[in-house]
Amino acid sequence: MKPVESAETSTEHLSDGRGRWSIVHDILHDVTPQMLVWWFNHMDGEVEIGSTSINRYRARHPRDHVAITYVRKAASSTSITLLSDQMGHAWLTHNVEEVGNLEHFLPTLFDQHT
Repeated sequence: MKPVESAETSTEHLSDGRGRWSIVHDILHDVTPQMLVWWFNHMDGEVEIGSTSINRYRARHPRDHVAITYVRKAASSTSITLLSDQMGHAWLTHNVEEVGNLEHFLPTLFDQHT
């Protein structure tokens, strides 16, 4: 997984009391925007990594993810999440790690399924 230092992260406390956490990720080699759109609608199922078949969602972050089941797939990637400062900082680290993992399996998985 990529270390949090591989990305530029920031925390901002807004005048209305909300917080904003943002990440500018390191380059994901061989991962295109089209692949990312596909991924967020196809995180269920299995992926072959090496000679092992594992849950796709777990492949994204092996320590923290278990599985995913879609109730319905989103029309857009816009979301609103409320986090404490502690959770916001934890999310920054978690997101850098999981996004960094995509370059290790997404290009091959995308090519196999599109």
